[in-house]
Amino acid sequence: MTAPDPIILPEDLRGPTVVPELLETLRQFPEDTPLSIDASAVETMNTSAVVVFLAALNSRSAQKPPITVLKPSDAFVDAFSELGLFQNLMKMEFRT
Repeated sequence: MTAPDPIILPEDLRGPTVVPELLETLRQFPEDTPLSIDASAVETMNTSAVVVFLAALNSRSAQKPPITVLKPSDAFVDAFSELGLFQNLMKMEFRT
């Protein structure tokens, strides 16, 4: 099976519509389908967005890797680290 195109994350991962849209986008990928995201543009990310990624990680725990992150920005990595969730972040595969 060919991997679908990566989900391209916006600069701002906050707000009353952005996070629910992200959740819905991630839900569209079956648990057995490879999931990759392009996080290169992310400049701001709130706790709600981090929680959405944690839920995606947990639901895809059988996948190796559960999520592939392409070109993660510092803001993307920092959002997890600032919440003490760096260990969860490391469950993802990173590609530059």
